[in-house]
Formats: sequence, structure tokens, C-alpha cells
Amino acid sequence: MKVNFYKDRSLFYATIPIREQATKGKWDFRLTNVYMIAILDFQYDENEERQKFLRSVDLKN
Repeated sequence: MKVNFYKDRSLFYATIPIREQATKGKWDFRLTNVYMIAILDFQYDENEERQKFLRSVDLKN
């Protein structure tokens, strides 16, 4: 079974608790950790996702 836009929807729903931590007005930007645990009823093909995106990681001092 193919599920469209799984990664996009996951990211959207994971940002909700982050947004709720932001108070209106002046705040100090200290956020508590947010974890997302997904229980899937389909096979998620990460290799297929990697082909769609360019990832570049650089370690700098």
C-alpha cells in the first residue's frame, strides 16, 4: 500500500506541540523536546524517499 505525503504530514503534526510552546509576546525560545512515534500499517520505503531529496551534511567548527 502506498501512502502519499507521509513524511510531510508527519512533520506537520510533529510541529504542533512545538508551536504550542511558543507564547505570544516576548519569550525565551527554550523549547522542551518533542518526539514523534509512528505505528504504521504500511511499508515505508526510505530508499525511495532518499531519491527525491538532496541531503548535504557538513561538520564545521
